[in-house]
Amino acid sequence: MRPYSLLIFLPFAAGVHIPNVENPDHKPRTSWGYTAADGPATWPTNFATCGGSSQSPIDLSTTTRVASNLAEFTLTNYDTPMAGTLENNGHGIKFSFSSGTAPTVTGGRLGKDVYEFAQFHWHWGSVSTQGSEHTIDGKEYPAEIHFVHFNKKYGDISTAVSKSDGLAVLGFFYEVSSLDNGNLDPFIQQVDSLVTKRRSLDEGRGFNVTEEYEGEDRSFKRGKSTKSKKSSSRASTSVAVSGTIHLSSLFPVGGLPGNYYYYSGSLTTPTCDESVQWTVFDKMVTISENQLITLRKLTSGGVTLNDNYRPPQPLNGRTVNYRVAPATNAELGATMLGTLIVGTVAGALAVMAMQGAFGAVLSANARKFTDLIFPANFNPELLNENAVLRRYSNKYRQNHY
Repeated sequence: MRPYSLLIFLPFAAGVHIPNVENPDHKPRTSWGYTAADGPATWPTNFATCGGSSQSPIDLSTTTRVASNLAEFTLTNYDTPMAGTLENNGHGIKFSFSSGTAPTVTGGRLGKDVYEFAQFHWHWGSVSTQGSEHTIDGKEYPAEIHFVHFNKKYGDISTAVSKSDGLAVLGFFYEVSSLDNGNLDPFIQQVDSLVTKRRSLDEGRGFNVTEEYEGEDRSFKRGKSTKSKKSSSRASTSVAVSGTIHLSSLFPVGGLPGNYYYYSGSLTTPTCDESVQWTVFDKMVTISENQLITLRKLTSGGVTLNDNYRPPQPLNGRTVNYRVAPATNAELGATMLGTLIVGTVAGALAVMAMQGAFGAVLSANARKFTDLIFPANFNPELLNENAVLRRYSNKYRQNHY
């Protein structure tokens, strides 16, 4: 069971949310979050689209997935340094692209459409046995990162969100490592700055920012404001990220993996618009417990931002595909070499076995021939004696005749 922590969220601010002005629930009648009172179980009641038939996230099954052999993704400018803003928006943290050349992705499961990068954000748990939105065979991971893109043929992200193929999200799971992930350091350092900045803001607004949680129970000691409700802290805080970071540094070791799950789904927060082409990679990115602790320090209004994820939604008959990357030349070479070695060894063993069998047949046939020529009581020594007599007889004839 996925327990929910006490979180307060800004409308339209969490997860993969992009405001859709065409959605009737664009202007919410109520706030939403991740508590029992306003969490994912309540969303379909207050936001009709969240009760749709193609919702995200989902559980990714290794037994029911359908294999495919699509072409590779083509990434542009993912290795190019860029600048942006890292923001604590009251529910989590989000990096938004601000200057430089926008990265794009095309090909693979996206076909010929080109999708432009808009932002990435993390989901994480208060403990390392939970935190991801997607799961694999029911297994949860400590965190998940989403790279959000919009289809350039629609001009902008606000228009694209209303289209069935308007958005594309690349998702990666994290797994705990004993060592820090050095590629995360520039972001984690900025997150630490956000922690300090947000704490100062909350304290300035009269919030007691101390909180406690104990393991799975996560019983919180929530701070209370000494000011009016109107001043409750829901404003965002942000820090600038220099133009030295590049998105590919957040990929798993070895770059963008060739194997991935893909399906059609939705945003994972209200209004849960079903406009996302989801791609989820099963090769993990590493993160240390110390780095996760930094994420877990984030607060808003004196309340932790941990456990900011939606649980898996029903498939409702959707097909989940799994792209299997073709073997590289190195892999093919290794496979051929292995096959050659195995074949050589097997062949040698077969020859040895055949030689043994043939030798046994020859021995048996030789014994049969001997039995036919000589009687059973024949003494082989007689052959030697007769040979001696013949030699002496020949010598005697030579001397006397």
